[in-house]
This record gives sequence, C-alpha cells and structure tokens, in this order.
Amino acid sequence: MNKWKIFMWLSIFIANISWAGMFIAVSYNWGYQQCLTDRKADYFSAPLYLNLLNGVPFLFVAAIFGGLAVYFYRKSK
Repeated sequence: MNKWKIFMWLSIFIANISWAGMFIAVSYNWGYQQCLTDRKADYFSAPLYLNLLNGVPFLFVAAIFGGLAVYFYRKSK
C-alpha cells in the first residue's frame, strides 16, 4: 500500500469522525435546550433551530477531508 492510499484512508476516517461529531454536537445542544424549554426554564432567547449552526464547523471539516480523500485517491492511481 503506497503512501497516497494511507493518506486517503486517513482522510476518510477523519471526515467520518467529523461527520459523526456534527450530529453529536447538534443533537446534544438541541436536546439540552429542548429539555430546559419543556421545564419552562427558558434561559435562551434564541429559537431551537439555531442549534443547527453548531454543526457547521464539523461539516466544513468533513467536506475538506472528503475533498482530500478524493484528491489522494486520484493521486494513488
């Protein structure tokens, strides 16, 4: 296995971890805010859907490493 394939699999791994991290971060923050809203302990003035913005950095990292995986795949051929 050449070095480009190793870089490809490593970037795929990082992209998948980032992709999963996006869902974990968004669902945890959404659930936390929803739980406080259900208890009528509104500490937040922002609506719940703004928690989706917490996943944007993870999505950028996943897209960058996904692009790197494609680049390393083409380089390995």
